Amino acid sequence: MTRLASLRATVVLLLPVSLPAQTGGLEVFGGAGMVRVGTDDGVIGDARSVGGGVTVPLARRWVAEGDLATGRVRRTAGSPDDIFTTRRTMVVGSVLYRRCGPKACFFVGYGLGAQFVDSLNQFTDSSPDRRPQPIEVSPGMFELRQSDIRPVLFSPRGGFSFYPTRRAGVRIDVGMTSWNNWIRLAATYRLN
Repeated sequence: MTRLASLRATVVLLLPVSLPAQTGGLEVFGGAGMVRVGTDDGVIGDARSVGGGVTVPLARRWVAEGDLATGRVRRTAGSPDDIFTTRRTMVVGSVLYRRCGPKACFFVGYGLGAQFVDSLNQFTDSSPDRRPQPIEVSPGMFELRQSDIRPVLFSPRGGFSFYPTRRAGVRIDVGMTSWNNWIRLAATYRLN
């Protein structure tokens, strides 16, 4: 079972436990946007991203939010044969201050979570001193795959949602997750 599949199974199993006792206020959202993927060395590139989550009320103007988003960057590095591809999947839990009127809400907050990184570097030159040692996949073509899980200790976010109907709405949010900056347009639905 892949990490993403096991994460989905965990969310599905834990969702009923996290539902609030009061009715109303539970929302789900899903959408697409752009992410600028980076590291402490700088920007890797821009990518389309998809994701979604659930918002659960905590108190009058406070909500908890679980968010899952993923995006993939592919770029050449040097020659056209040197290709770097990385997928970043972020899972973040946030506490948000939310102020709502009859048709719209503004929200701002902070979150913590994890970032799953899966990178593939394809290149034509391989130094014997390179560590970890790449795999030669064809004569003169080498690959180096690296995967890890990194903590997300810095994830501010904010945005607003507009509800043209009682249950269905549109949401725009922006934020940072470690070195990644993102903006997303999403559909949101109130389950009350």
